[in-house]
Amino acid sequence: MRLYCLSDDPNVPCFILTVNGRSILLDFPLPIDHLLDYLPIPSPGCLNRFSSLPKYKLLSFNKENNLPQQINELRLLHNQIYVYSPIEFYTLDSNQYDFSLIDIILISNYETFLALPYLFKKYKNLNAQIYLTEPTYRFGQQLMYEIVAYVEQQSKMIQTNNEWKYDSNIFDAIEEQQKDKKLKLFSYAQKLMPCYSIEYVDKCLSHAKVIHFNEQIDLYSSIRASAISSGYCLGSCNWQLDINVNHNQTSKIETSSSQSNLTRFIYMSSSTTLETYSTKFNYDSFINCDYLLLSNLCPLSTIDASINGPELTKKIENILNDHGSVLIPCSSTGLIFEMFEFLTNYFEQINLLNIHMYFISPISNANLSISNAMSEWVTEQRQIASFSGTPPFKHNELIKTKCLITIPSDRLDDTETLINFEQPSIIVTGDVTLR
Repeated sequence: MRLYCLSDDPNVPCFILTVNGRSILLDFPLPIDHLLDYLPIPSPGCLNRFSSLPKYKLLSFNKENNLPQQINELRLLHNQIYVYSPIEFYTLDSNQYDFSLIDIILISNYETFLALPYLFKKYKNLNAQIYLTEPTYRFGQQLMYEIVAYVEQQSKMIQTNNEWKYDSNIFDAIEEQQKDKKLKLFSYAQKLMPCYSIEYVDKCLSHAKVIHFNEQIDLYSSIRASAISSGYCLGSCNWQLDINVNHNQTSKIETSSSQSNLTRFIYMSSSTTLETYSTKFNYDSFINCDYLLLSNLCPLSTIDASINGPELTKKIENILNDHGSVLIPCSSTGLIFEMFEFLTNYFEQINLLNIHMYFISPISNANLSISNAMSEWVTEQRQIASFSGTPPFKHNELIKTKCLITIPSDRLDDTETLINFEQPSIIVTGDVTLR
């Protein structure tokens, strides 16, 4: 058994486990930290205030070194360089490993497989089976669609030339000129790729097999896998692998066989024991664990919800009372479901009525619908309520009362949308480049 770590960021988990001649890919997330180096691109029909920002000028420009006098794709704002172009991404696959040899892909949650379409685009012969839970599949699919929609939208707004990314002399000149203010993105610039298309999203998902918590899956005759709840979000899981260490061509894991030949390997990623809306963290499998791989851990001691929660709501209350509006950048799935309920309950407590919440995203309607069809994956209390006909989340009720209004991001310039937009309000949007 051998383990390869493909990521240098502990919060962006990606591993390859080779065991008994098989290669198993554990998660394949899409790094997005470099996106903060990009300027936000307004939706079609909206005023683009960033197009007039000054282009970056190279002071070392001269005819002999063939460097451009200015770079259209790099803009200055408050003496900081930003990239003015449709967002691009890099992936964690390495030329040191042939990913076409991957046999199995195990996905922990919908945040950790958004880069998979790139693999199926790059490696034409990749035929790996992907195992994941239903919420991970459904929400992951929507998040991929959202990324594609945003990039297509941006491409309609601006046309750029990406040749600057491949000239190392430009980077050297900028670094010399900027001293310690260079972009982190420069470290990845030559690895950046245009966003994948819907075609490769669908090709990737055609290899997916949806499973339930604690369902035992025979990956091969000597490897059995189970997804166990991690409590992090809807459908998120840790992976338990029971491996027959005395593997040969005829050996097979049998339920009634002796456990002495089995090695238990657990991959733990994005987990929490805190009370959330999703199924609780499952401890049982860790009792007889032989190998434990930990990744994507969060130091909870640095986060005090009892302080941050009231502080946030108090600031929101002050802004709304001053007839202002609040903009909240947030992922289009996950925490956002609880946020709507939390804010609604808070407004009722302080008697702040008739406050509208706008959810702006290409997948706003789809994600709200999917979440209310996920009764199997929520807490026991929400499950019991759903059996009596109450949806696990309050989205439908909020939409009926016009407290929550969904708007696709490509309709922001729609006349009807603008006329009906009321303030003060809460605006939640999932654009990954929004500050």
